[in-house]
Amino acid sequence: MPVGHSPLFRRRRLGEELRDLREAKGLKLQALAAELGWSHTKLSRLENAKVRPDVADVMDLLEALGVEPAQEQRLITLARQANQRGWWKAYAEMPQRQAGYAELEAGAREIWQYSLAFVPGLLQTEAYARVRFADREATAQFDTNDAVAGRQARQRILSADEAVNFTVVLDEALLRRVTAPADVWRGQLEHLVAAAGWPNVTVRVLPFGAELPHHAAALTGFSLYRFRDPNDPDVVCVETETSELQLGDEEDVARYRVMRDRLLTAALGPEDSIALIQERMT
Repeated sequence: MPVGHSPLFRRRRLGEELRDLREAKGLKLQALAAELGWSHTKLSRLENAKVRPDVADVMDLLEALGVEPAQEQRLITLARQANQRGWWKAYAEMPQRQAGYAELEAGAREIWQYSLAFVPGLLQTEAYARVRFADREATAQFDTNDAVAGRQARQRILSADEAVNFTVVLDEALLRRVTAPADVWRGQLEHLVAAAGWPNVTVRVLPFGAELPHHAAALTGFSLYRFRDPNDPDVVCVETETSELQLGDEEDVARYRVMRDRLLTAALGPEDSIALIQERMT
């Protein structure tokens, strides 16, 4: 896949353009689906980026819509990009939430994250990741080794030739609440300190005493993604226990940008943040 291309956004853009073409022709979704011999659900899922597009299906759709040759070739290329399998598909046991993050990360140039309870996956050691996945081992057919390997593969975006710029703000509660055995926890804190020395990684800590307006306090952790392709809009991911909620509406994203800026203003500087992490290692 070309650098900076995420299949997620190729699917979304393709679906939007196909829907615009259909509506420009004055065709109802059910009518066009019937003309193609498809169910209306199949066409709806294609337009709403719910499935990887079959290139042959897209070609049939473009023919039915009477698209001009130049536009047709561009959309077929877009469909091929949207249909490419991401590297994360090789990890069958990667949790769905982790796969969702990986798909966003594939095209990102900058990620900003606020974490309340756990060290972010991109900065987790193997040992810490195993502890985080331990509660899933009781789940039938869950392979912890595969899940951990998938998380480590995600981390390659921080050391790639065109490495992602990653800024994380850790709530001080995260550092005070030990979420792993002592040796694993110390190793994880050491890794945070080391990662903070990488040129593309910034680690900040939001201390308990930070002056933060009540309306700027985050109720949960979240991530803000900016992408290499300027046509791809910023996206916010809000963490839940079992999945990630993706927000792409500009009004929602703008609200989280304001929250990000206020958290950065209230957080300790990089040097003081590392000093606090090192203090927790003693």
